[in-house]
Amino acid sequence: MATVSWLESLHTVLLEEERELALLVALALEEQEALILSDAEAVTAVSTRMLSAAGRMEAIEARREAILAEAGYAGSTLTNILPVAAESGMTTLADSRDRLVSLASDLRDAQERNARLILGALRIRERWANMLASMGAPTYAASGRAAPRDGSTYLSKSA
Repeated sequence: MATVSWLESLHTVLLEEERELALLVALALEEQEALILSDAEAVTAVSTRMLSAAGRMEAIEARREAILAEAGYAGSTLTNILPVAAESGMTTLADSRDRLVSLASDLRDAQERNARLILGALRIRERWANMLASMGAPTYAASGRAAPRDGSTYLSKSA
C-alpha cells in the first residue's frame, strides 16, 4: 500500500473515530442531565445509545489497527506514525490526534462526574433507607401502652 494511500485511509478512519467520540461526549453529558433529574428511563435510554456508540468505536478502532498492520506499523500509536505522515507531507494526522486526545479527556471528565452523581445518589438512598428503617412501628409494653423500640427515639445526625 502506498504511503499516502494508507495515510489517507488512516485519516478517514480517524475522522470517523472523532465523530463517534464526540457523540459519546454528548451522550455522557445527556446522561449527566438525566442523572441530575433522577430520570431512570432517560438514563437507561442514554446508556443504551452509549453502548451502541462504544461498539461502533471498537469497530472503527479495529479498522484503524488493520490499516496500520497492513502498512507495516502494527501496534504503533498515532504519535509513532506522525513522523511518517510528516515525511509524506500529511499534516492533518497531528490535528486529528490532538482532537481525539481532547475529546477523550472530555469524555473521561464527563464520565467521572457521572460516577460521582451515581455514588451520591446511592449514598442518599442508603441514608433514607436507614432513616426509614429506624422509624418502625412502636412495640407495646406489658401495660398495653406503646413503648418505643430501642434506638428508634434518636435519628442519626447524618441521616
